[in-house]
Amino acid sequence: MAAAAEPGPTMVDSPSCEAAREEFLEALPDHYLEPGSHAHYHGRCLSTRFKGGGGGGGNPRVTWESQEKPRDDHEAPDWLTASEFQDSEQVSQVKVKTLAKLLRLSRRTVVYSGAGISVAAGIGQAARGAASGQITVEARPTFTHLALGLLAREGFIHSWEQQNHDGLPQKAGVPQELVNEIHGSWYDPSNPVVKYSGTLKNNNYEWMQRDATEADLVLVLGTSLGGLNADQIATNCAERVREWVQREREKDSNFTPRDLVSVGPTLQPLPPPHLPLEPEERFSWVCAHQPATDGAGRQGDTSYVR
Repeated sequence: MAAAAEPGPTMVDSPSCEAAREEFLEALPDHYLEPGSHAHYHGRCLSTRFKGGGGGGGNPRVTWESQEKPRDDHEAPDWLTASEFQDSEQVSQVKVKTLAKLLRLSRRTVVYSGAGISVAAGIGQAARGAASGQITVEARPTFTHLALGLLAREGFIHSWEQQNHDGLPQKAGVPQELVNEIHGSWYDPSNPVVKYSGTLKNNNYEWMQRDATEADLVLVLGTSLGGLNADQIATNCAERVREWVQREREKDSNFTPRDLVSVGPTLQPLPPPHLPLEPEERFSWVCAHQPATDGAGRQGDTSYVR
């Protein structure tokens, strides 16, 4: 399998981009959001704008309600259920513009996708949800795949960690060399589907680890981050930043986490790219639909890699 492609030449290291990063970070609140708070639906970077429901930032509409966990075979925090939500048009527009800004500032953007983005194509998923399907190789890309495909072709996505086996990113025009089909593919005999109790192949695992080390923007789409090995793409950076914050506080008693940024419907605090970090700590942002859990690891493909 081909190695992950190098990001193309961009202006992300220009003085104007550095200034834009500084401005974005300065505008963030210096506290983290708790599950159940209003702003938790919108993320730290929008919490001030939507404070108390202002700015049109009311709670999202519940489109499908469930009191059960997303999956019986994955751990999840007590507050997380399989319920599905939809933002208002006004809130969606604000979030899209914010994401577009982050995409322009990111040095290396990684997509981490699960089965949820393929449900609209008629493909079934293991998690609970309002929709289900049984289509396999006949499935066609969804709008999500097509939008991400355009971003990839324009150079805004540098790697795609694909949990699904469906080949829909490639059908949407994402170059094969950008797609790490971490759990196998229906279309590649050299990369058979990895069973739930199986282990990751060496080349896929090495690619995944590189993304977990080098990404500064991670788009987590269609997965609840329930404890799979590949979740480290998002969770390892969150674990590292906690250690980083502790070190900074030990060195400087006046340190506050105001220079940490987290973006998206939930929060994963991460160090920004302009800080003097070690090479293994070059994360800045995670954009996630669901927060990670701290549950015990599982065997094989379902175990965390610490």
